[in-house]
Amino acid sequence: MLEYCIGIDAGTTNVKVILFDIDGNIVSSVSNPTPVWIDGKHYYFLPDKIWEIIKDSIRKVSAEVNGNIASISATSVAESMVPIDENGDILFPAIAWYDERTVEQLEWLLEKIDPQTIYSITGLRVQPIYGINKILWMKQYKPDIYRRAKVWLPVSDFITYMLSGEIATDYSQASRIMAFDLRSLRWSNFILDKAEIPASILPRPVPSGTLLGRVRNPEEIGVKPDTVVAVGGHDHVCGAFINGCFRKGIGLDSMGTAESFQLSTEVPPLHLEVKERADITVGAHVSRGKYYIHVAIPFSGGLIEWSAKLMNSLGNMGDKILFDEFSSLAESSPVGSNGLFCLPHFLGSSVPRRDPQARGVFLGLKREHLPGDFARSVLEGLSFEARLAFNTLEEFGSIEKVIGIGGGTKNLTWLKIKSTVIDKVIEVPQVTEGTAMGAAFLGALGAGLFKSEDEVVDRTYKVKIAVEPDKNLVPVYKELFDNIYTKIFYAVNDIDHLIDQEARKLWPK
Repeated sequence: MLEYCIGIDAGTTNVKVILFDIDGNIVSSVSNPTPVWIDGKHYYFLPDKIWEIIKDSIRKVSAEVNGNIASISATSVAESMVPIDENGDILFPAIAWYDERTVEQLEWLLEKIDPQTIYSITGLRVQPIYGINKILWMKQYKPDIYRRAKVWLPVSDFITYMLSGEIATDYSQASRIMAFDLRSLRWSNFILDKAEIPASILPRPVPSGTLLGRVRNPEEIGVKPDTVVAVGGHDHVCGAFINGCFRKGIGLDSMGTAESFQLSTEVPPLHLEVKERADITVGAHVSRGKYYIHVAIPFSGGLIEWSAKLMNSLGNMGDKILFDEFSSLAESSPVGSNGLFCLPHFLGSSVPRRDPQARGVFLGLKREHLPGDFARSVLEGLSFEARLAFNTLEEFGSIEKVIGIGGGTKNLTWLKIKSTVIDKVIEVPQVTEGTAMGAAFLGALGAGLFKSEDEVVDRTYKVKIAVEPDKNLVPVYKELFDNIYTKIFYAVNDIDHLIDQEARKLWPK
């Protein structure tokens, strides 16, 4: 009998339920918009509606096959948490991961623990979005909900709880709560004591792929009683796993509105000084015994979209034509964009060091510059920034090749420039739904369909395209990177801060 596994991906925009065969091919899929409730400036995910969507979607994909659906597992956004009472009922919507109402709670916590100590335990640079701050907000502003909550579950773990009735979280989701000790892989009593939060309201942390049990209401979702449920993980990390980015020498480049870079390691670097370094965060991987090191470009694909629309002289043509035109314009300009450089810090910088006050820059403008030079300078600037990111990651291990995933991989011009700038092959896998696929095959591991993570990747990973660096242009880009690009950030940094100070006076938010 043919074996299948289901991966559930509860993302920021869509909730996807995808059924895969054992070779990693998509057999059936259903996607629906993620239910979001907006209350003024507050954003929530609606777990009850998410669950209804998931039940209906599992029924639909299960009806497509006659074989055995061996397992179900889930991945999701991180940082959002669902409060559950002792009867298993949902008490309140989950505050969306990107909702930054919790600045006040973070500031309160930082009066008790300094950022360096938090990093040395959790691997996280302090931000208001992390789960512990959301719990503190509920404690302050919704005390009745807080008192009644038996446990707070990350969204993916809420889903596996609804499927199996078992409460647990994986190490990768636990890593995003800002209360998880990466050395012991347990909740940090030190941080929780300072936050005045009992560890008992957090789920027990276990490795990804841990078997939770059988589906508790199989007839409700249209699967057989022996279908099992396993723990999944954080969406970005599930995508890294299924593409082999837990292996030595393989880096991940997730190219979306923002751009995320990862490298796996066996030892978490928790000794780094947080003030002057690049914006490095560390977390537990869904691959057992591994950690990931992460840096990001906050505005990457988003900058291309912004630039293309700003330059649009094509009327009301669709986005695809607009972006194709942007790439064609970029190809009309020579290497180096005729001396025009773009520093893509439109939402601050993460590399070469974290600086929220950094600003985007177009430098070197002359009247001879054409639209193609602007377009190419954006793609080159993002590629130079990617080189800074990979240089940062390679302080912790060499990178022999890069796996590219996400919507940005459709932009072949960008891929070619980036591959040459970083001087590395960029492989784009065939399956685009990597996060759901990663969750599905963590479930397959839990069900015993595979003996190891390596066996999963060896069987399912397939390359769609491999973009190789243009060796004739590698030294040209290296000279531009070394002699000009790496100096721009420091040359304009003081001016960025002056502009930011004046902007706060003249145009306060």
